[in-house]
Amino acid sequence: MTKALFLVSNPVDPDPRVLREAEALADAGIGVTILALRRRGQRTESESLDGVEIRRVGVPIPYGSPPALLLGILSMLPPALGSSGFDIVHCHDLDTLPLGVLLKRRLGVPLIYDSHEYYPGMAFPRGGVPMRILEALERRLLTQVDAVITVGERLRRRFLEMGARRVEVVGNWRDPVDPGDREELRRSWGVCSEIVISYVGNLNPGRRIRELMEAIAGLKGFYLVIGGFKGIEDEVREFASKHDNIIFLGKVPPERIPSIFHASDAVFYVPEPTPNGHYSAPNSFFTALSVGRPVITSDYGEIADLVRETGCGFIVEPTVNGIRSFLLRMGEGIREAWPRCRSSRVKYSWSEARRRLLELYGVLLP
Repeated sequence: MTKALFLVSNPVDPDPRVLREAEALADAGIGVTILALRRRGQRTESESLDGVEIRRVGVPIPYGSPPALLLGILSMLPPALGSSGFDIVHCHDLDTLPLGVLLKRRLGVPLIYDSHEYYPGMAFPRGGVPMRILEALERRLLTQVDAVITVGERLRRRFLEMGARRVEVVGNWRDPVDPGDREELRRSWGVCSEIVISYVGNLNPGRRIRELMEAIAGLKGFYLVIGGFKGIEDEVREFASKHDNIIFLGKVPPERIPSIFHASDAVFYVPEPTPNGHYSAPNSFFTALSVGRPVITSDYGEIADLVRETGCGFIVEPTVNGIRSFLLRMGEGIREAWPRCRSSRVKYSWSEARRRLLELYGVLLP
């Protein structure tokens, strides 16, 4: 049996993208072992999920500390270099790529670099010298990579300009789904025929949550449903308690998000204006697309490119006046975008992403 070794700097507890790729390969008859970095509080060292073996190794480290992450990656060296019998190494993000290059040389096998985001800009959102150092490291290591997998067209073009041999887009796409609890959810929110705008995600103020709430507060014919945590969570909860047409759900289990989006008329998502945000192809867009709902966004990042291409959404000025005037102008016309969303969701489906992944493995493996 052909065997693949995944390298991941988190405990995969869970990591949906990593697991979906691993399960797709396992279903195709490729044995997958995920060498995952332990994190503080992670107790289970090894487990098997749907035929995929997960081995959590290294020093258990906290999140949010670059020195601790470096220590954790170094502590993965012994178990990684002791690995054998693998036919391909698949690194997830830049932090595991140096280790992947070492394994490629030791095992003499192909190396895939799976870039989930613009890592230098994610690690250092303010840019500067640290971000440039990571960019230089990535460019240097890219010469040792046989193929790059990434999540969107902007990142694909970036890697091609950097001289990557082959780049494939395997997006965080979802297969079409039509949850059956739309009316039940809307009744639970107290909504009849009103237009519902939803947002589910991190409540970072850079996502323009304050502006969204102020724009919809008291607006006749509209409801706002917000799910999420961290950031300005307390402020959102308090604001919602004062306005009858704003509903705060708190933290939402990932499996419930498609139903919430399907019960809505449109989904709000504005990327943060950061270096990583410039390349952002967010999960929220593809989840909304999978249930046939348009996205309201700003003219920034790859999400704006996707809205223009598919017609599944609207680009607005993400200010209180910009959002409010758009809603008043469009009204129920927002629902006219539903057919355009439904017609685009096959192209951006997990079935298509899976096909691309397996095709790449077929090229790289004998």
